[in-house]
Amino acid sequence: MIVLMVVPSARIWRVLGTALLLLGVSSQGARADANGGIAAAIGLTAADGSVRTQAGVRLSISGVPGAPDRVLAMSAPVQARMGNIRECFAQAMLRSPTTEGRAEFELETRSHGANVKITVDETNDPALVSCMKSSLARGSFSGVPRGTRAVVGLYLSNPVAALQKRMHDGQPTSPVHMLAGGRAESEGGTQAGDIKFRVTGSAYAAKTIEGLQRDISNQLAGLLDCRRKAFRREHEATGKVEVDLKLRDGELGHSPPRSTLKRNAPQCVEQWLGKLDTSRLADADLSLAISFSQER
Repeated sequence: MIVLMVVPSARIWRVLGTALLLLGVSSQGARADANGGIAAAIGLTAADGSVRTQAGVRLSISGVPGAPDRVLAMSAPVQARMGNIRECFAQAMLRSPTTEGRAEFELETRSHGANVKITVDETNDPALVSCMKSSLARGSFSGVPRGTRAVVGLYLSNPVAALQKRMHDGQPTSPVHMLAGGRAESEGGTQAGDIKFRVTGSAYAAKTIEGLQRDISNQLAGLLDCRRKAFRREHEATGKVEVDLKLRDGELGHSPPRSTLKRNAPQCVEQWLGKLDTSRLADADLSLAISFSQER
């Protein structure tokens, strides 16, 4: 598995500025510099001034189960298309300032270029996905053996989408549901349902549950990597990882994961937990259950 974060291009930053103006953000904020001022203008920086969220494209390349693993050979030709992929994203944001989501493609190299099939589309923008598909198909795969197959994931992040939702919705409705016995829970996952998660705890910890649910929802790309590891060369169609969480003074501790999957998936989830931002969450004891599935 190869995972890369593609730094947003200057064009994407210009599009973000236009989007902010369309959403009514002040001209002073919209003119913020492309090195992080726009993010600061819409409240997306950490306390130390570092940018925590940017519009951009995150790329992952993984092998196809049952096929020879030639991911490294596919890496350079796919990365060479990322400039065009970013342009597809920029054009999509001009059409709709809130465009974001995930798309996955299965590539199989031919004598010239590659045959590309769309396997996941969570962008709600057929023109964007078609543009990215065409760009990948035009890649130069001359150095890759014919018939090599790989899965390419493209994760499109756009902070303007979250900003508009907050502006339109006003005070957001809490995603936490109260249960019998003084308990509370919150659920989430991908649109396709290949990842689902549930956070549960005391009703007194509702605010912490809500905050953790939102952070997990923002970090689903990492769980998608864990899902691929869970089913690589495996025959299971579903699996679950459960872990007990302990939040103290903003630090997240956890028990060893309990899993129906093999070792690499729980280890991946354990590493992913360390990337969650719990610094502003109140103390609580919680349980997290993550379900993975794949099409047979």
